[in-house]
Amino acid sequence: MATSESSLTIEQVPPDDVAQAEEFLTEFLSLQYPDLDLTQGRVLRDILIRPAAIFHALNREDFDRLRRSMSLLEISKDPALADENMVNGVLSNLMISRDPGAKSSGQITIILSSLATTTVPAGTVFSAGGLNYLTDLTYIGVTQVDSVMNEQQKIITARTDGTYSFTVPVAAESEGTAYSTRRGTRFTVDPAILGMIDAVAAGDFSGGRNAETNADLVEKAKLGISAKVLSGRTQIEALIRERFPNVTAVSITGFGDPEMIRDRHNIFGMSAGGKADLWVRAQYLPITRTIEMEAVLVDAESRIWQIAVGRDAFPGFYAISFVLPQGSAENQDSLELVAETRGLDLSAINGDFVPDVETIAEGGYSRYQTSVIRFKDPGTDVTGMTENVTVRTYQVGIYGLPGIAEMQHLVSDRSMRNPQADYLVKAPVPAMCAINLTVQYRANDQPPSVDAIKNAVAETVNGIGYDVGKIPAGRIFDSVHNVAGPDVLVVSPIDMFCQIRRPDGTTIVSRSRDVIEAPNEPELGVTSRTTAFFTDPAMVDVAVEKMDVLPV
Repeated sequence: MATSESSLTIEQVPPDDVAQAEEFLTEFLSLQYPDLDLTQGRVLRDILIRPAAIFHALNREDFDRLRRSMSLLEISKDPALADENMVNGVLSNLMISRDPGAKSSGQITIILSSLATTTVPAGTVFSAGGLNYLTDLTYIGVTQVDSVMNEQQKIITARTDGTYSFTVPVAAESEGTAYSTRRGTRFTVDPAILGMIDAVAAGDFSGGRNAETNADLVEKAKLGISAKVLSGRTQIEALIRERFPNVTAVSITGFGDPEMIRDRHNIFGMSAGGKADLWVRAQYLPITRTIEMEAVLVDAESRIWQIAVGRDAFPGFYAISFVLPQGSAENQDSLELVAETRGLDLSAINGDFVPDVETIAEGGYSRYQTSVIRFKDPGTDVTGMTENVTVRTYQVGIYGLPGIAEMQHLVSDRSMRNPQADYLVKAPVPAMCAINLTVQYRANDQPPSVDAIKNAVAETVNGIGYDVGKIPAGRIFDSVHNVAGPDVLVVSPIDMFCQIRRPDGTTIVSRSRDVIEAPNEPELGVTSRTTAFFTDPAMVDVAVEKMDVLPV
């Protein structure tokens, strides 16, 4: 019968099904050939009927799985048992195709002890946290600008610590969100690069997506059959996901929702409708972009500088991660941020409709958000400098979700926008989480992989949607057992810490051993409908211990 990779093996056939098939075949043959001796222990029963019963049961189960794989209803009941090729065929009728996933990519800085031409061969493996990243081409670090003939030649530059460096692009070994390595992560390299003293991530890696499972496809079914228009919630989500494949979640608040405060701009303070806020998780994790920006000296005595972050620097950004002098190392500590003031720039953009926004609480994390930051640079020699005139260039790390500006352009475009509506795209309210836990294993077992546990916990937290709005400790326990096995113990209680940054820039800190929940502050734009939980493996601390028990 079936020979697909998803077919059962003989060992997987339920014994009760085999016994039932054996009884059926025995009764059938006895009626046709009464003189045959088909009792237990006889040759015909053991050599003929029992093997035939096994294959009969196997084929029946394969036929049943095939039948279920052809029904959307049956697939939704048990996605794991359905044949992937059949599911692809069924859902193609709804104009849905399986996303094979995507590989994360980024830049790695090669740090050298001296200024010398350096080669990084194609296929060089950079490893961190048990994950591998590879170069697809051969790259050469060169010492002269004249030697740069194409993108494979990279100019080597001097660093402030007396070393030299150049960057090379790499891509993850496999598809998946687990490869979202963060800026400053250190790598081992194989084969070794002559003269290299370190290799670090020059920025956050991004673009990784998991391949879709049957359950994911079933969840997308309603989006496939929906019109991709700015209408109902399902239709809007279908449009956003079709145009932006990295989007992982969409929540829409509008008329009648307590989070919708923009439609109360009237003398009565009553909801008038016609407006919707789209809280879009544009990708798996936020990233930090490093941008060179000019700062102006505002207080020479205190060495205070000021930078105006315009709406186009990183539309809808969450926070300023760091401010560093030019040429600083990737893992250097940031200069001290002393103040930040959020604002709005609501001037028209390329003729697009501008949503009705009055306050930063309404427009925070949208593409219209701006900011002015002040920081202290105590190492600056301000001799001869003039306040509010002297400028210097700094490296500014800006943390957020990409794609907000592009989505806003889509929903504001005259040809797309419902003529009776006002749509504002915003990144979800970020709930940045850290998880601390202890795992114990039996004395005779191998210790579990810490990296695997960290990745599993991070994927669980990042996979919690708007419809859940909380991190129960039970989900963390389950994620550990899924990768480390049922015999591993997670010591209770665990420690969960979360910092939530409201759209107006103020923060809430939550800590619990049982559950972290999104607060209910609709007037500030913060509820489970608007909040997304984020963490990465570096924010998951796992202690592994051997069980202290007496031998049995």
